[in-house]
Amino acid sequence: MRPAAPHIGKGALLERIPFIWNKFNFSQKVALRNLFRYKKRLFMTIIGVAGCTALMFTGFALRDSITTIVPKQYDNIQRFDLRLDLQQDISDTDRASLEETLKNNAAILSQTELTNQSVDVRQNDQLKSAFLIVPAEQSEFVSFVRFQNRETQELLRLKDDSVIITEKLAGLLNLKEGSNLTIRDADGKEATVVVGGITENYLYHYVYMTPSLYRSLFKTEPAVNQALCRLQDSSGKSNDAISESLLEHMAVNSVTFTSNLEASAKKMVGALRYVVLVLISSAAALVFVVLFCLTSINLEERNRELATIKVLGFFNRELAAYIYRENVVLTLIGALAGLLLGIVLQRYILTTVEIDMIMFSRDILWPSYAYSAGLTILFAALANAIMFRHIARIDMVSSLKSIE
Repeated sequence: MRPAAPHIGKGALLERIPFIWNKFNFSQKVALRNLFRYKKRLFMTIIGVAGCTALMFTGFALRDSITTIVPKQYDNIQRFDLRLDLQQDISDTDRASLEETLKNNAAILSQTELTNQSVDVRQNDQLKSAFLIVPAEQSEFVSFVRFQNRETQELLRLKDDSVIITEKLAGLLNLKEGSNLTIRDADGKEATVVVGGITENYLYHYVYMTPSLYRSLFKTEPAVNQALCRLQDSSGKSNDAISESLLEHMAVNSVTFTSNLEASAKKMVGALRYVVLVLISSAAALVFVVLFCLTSINLEERNRELATIKVLGFFNRELAAYIYRENVVLTLIGALAGLLLGIVLQRYILTTVEIDMIMFSRDILWPSYAYSAGLTILFAALANAIMFRHIARIDMVSSLKSIE
């Protein structure tokens, strides 16, 4: 009829390391022994806190991945302010006239020409659509579009015997440097090329090759149909004036400003922010609920123990500190484990939710680590503060009554 006797107490692992264990005071030693005494609660708390912190960290990390792709794409990779789409089959006279117009326009700092056409790229049985870019002058083009490896930041260079493709396209087709890639143009002509480099890119798929390689593959000259420009001033009023003047030229079909593309891209990815906000809010609330419930269960299970300690002369604050030391250690361990788990979870979600034409950034900014750990600690402190009233109300007499 009597309850089972409590388990025999066991020493902590740190007790076997005297030069560390002897530096702890009595209260710290008791807290460490209690951690290993209640192993189920230890694992429940660590797993619960780690899971909630991981969800919250994933939300912040996804926000970093979503919000950074637009400035990276249009500030670091594509460094032009204006794109001109030219009329089909323009004469050499009109093309020369346009070049002269762009050079004499004081609002335009520099310009370069290129061929841009839609192609299908194939690797084994996988087929994807991409844009084939052939710059007229590579020396000019590198100041408008930056070729670099995302992980090493190593600059890449176009060669006459290979092409450079964007990272997301390489991932979808399982390509790497040295792999063979088949390109099919709008006329149905196919050519197999070697991948010479994989460049960082976040929006759409691109294949870059030199004019010399294009001529050798497709037996024709690349038809220039676009021009890229860098502007002195990219404000709205200046853009309107430039657009109006260029559209009057016979060779120009349309004018597209990078600022407009950037605004559209921000609007496209902006809708995902609300999903991330809900994830962060839900995870933060879950942290509080988990810690509150676990602390409440801990107090109920140890009610007689705490009453005994109270009888021995512990004040309410000292009794609370007796419990809080364990909670603090478990919360810190759980938060650290949650950050590590969150990195893995964020990588998995990115590869799952990405669509074909977009690659999210893999960067995680340091505030995400600070906010996730900070909010976890904040809610742990809030749960402890609320449970202080319960600790203060422990009735020594009723708790220590005989239970026969």
